[in-house]
Amino acid sequence: MGTDDVREMVNKLHAARLGQEEIDEVMKVLREGKLSALSSERVSEFEKKFAEYNHSKYAIAVTSGTAALHCALAACGIGCGDEVIIPAFSFPALPFAVLYQNGLPIFVDIDMVSYCIDVDKIEAEITEKTKAIIAVHLFGHPADMKRIGEIAEKHDLFVIEDCAHAHGAEIHGRKVGTFGNIGCFSFQEYKIMTTAEGGMAITDDEELALRLKEVAHMSKFDYDHLSYSYRMDAVRAAIGIAQLKRLDSLIKRRNEVAKRYSDQLEGFLVVPTIKKGYKSCFSYYACRAFGEHARNRIFDELLKAGVPVIVFHDRSLNQMSIFRRSDNVCLFECPHLSLEHLVRNRDTRFQNSEKFAKEHLLFPISAGLDDEIVNMIIQKTKKVVNNIKLESTVPLCTCPI
Repeated sequence: MGTDDVREMVNKLHAARLGQEEIDEVMKVLREGKLSALSSERVSEFEKKFAEYNHSKYAIAVTSGTAALHCALAACGIGCGDEVIIPAFSFPALPFAVLYQNGLPIFVDIDMVSYCIDVDKIEAEITEKTKAIIAVHLFGHPADMKRIGEIAEKHDLFVIEDCAHAHGAEIHGRKVGTFGNIGCFSFQEYKIMTTAEGGMAITDDEELALRLKEVAHMSKFDYDHLSYSYRMDAVRAAIGIAQLKRLDSLIKRRNEVAKRYSDQLEGFLVVPTIKKGYKSCFSYYACRAFGEHARNRIFDELLKAGVPVIVFHDRSLNQMSIFRRSDNVCLFECPHLSLEHLVRNRDTRFQNSEKFAKEHLLFPISAGLDDEIVNMIIQKTKKVVNNIKLESTVPLCTCPI
């Protein structure tokens, strides 16, 4: 299976679940001829419905999940030299959003159960410059928001939830995105629900909601702070309104597929563990091989067998080139980003993040997968893993002595 074939298969298996309702909603917008949030009511309608779904008071629709993170940091007043604690394994948009505000991303290792930030290691990284913690609900599994909230309250820090993978995920019946000061969502095409591209920030804080809107909308003529043109358009909002109606059924099917994978692949791979009282939405099905060499072999063989597995990222965030430059330690030549900070993010405290980057595989998971395809993937995976195990078995000593 070549690169183009893999990409086509991944696109097919992860394709957004769109139907006539999405088409009808978009056509209504086009017939109305009101395409902008400044002229159409569709964006505010989507915001209201999304807030209601999450039991949040306010929602602000933007152009991407990255934009939502950027606006959240700006609304919380993160600025030059402020430190923001983030997990060392996630999507690059996370540290980039901090850098957009001239803040300093401070990495903390992940735990090897949830693959979210290791709460036991957060306090060691808090300094007088720390202003916020961003908790990422990676692959749809919620981070430990109870303990993160306790740490934040103790040190007077903002908490921002990165829910790009976690639409509809819950902790003891409460939706993620509502535990911190602001929750940020992505609606990119491969997310559980989509608007093609797009994002949302939710909050219960009226003042933060006002600041989020001012930062995102750039709709007035006088500012005492920066604002950005991150407004969502009416076409994407229309798709979102229809998609939101599907969300619970999409999550239900993903959980069914995930359970089938876990029941059948346990022992062959390290399958996901869901903490008691937590509900994952399985934006991705992430498992691990027993070591980097085994992962690479399994990855190659599964692709040859026609199973389009992918690797989320092949390195942790602290290993990205932008954080390992010796000539210029800051993209903006910021005097606050010192060599000490660079070394702090280069050291050996991120063993779990680096290990996970080298060992993980993401299996196809979407509401569009039928049982026949899922069973095919499971059987091929078992066969590949068993063959690799047989090849690596050391034969008994045949020495005649």
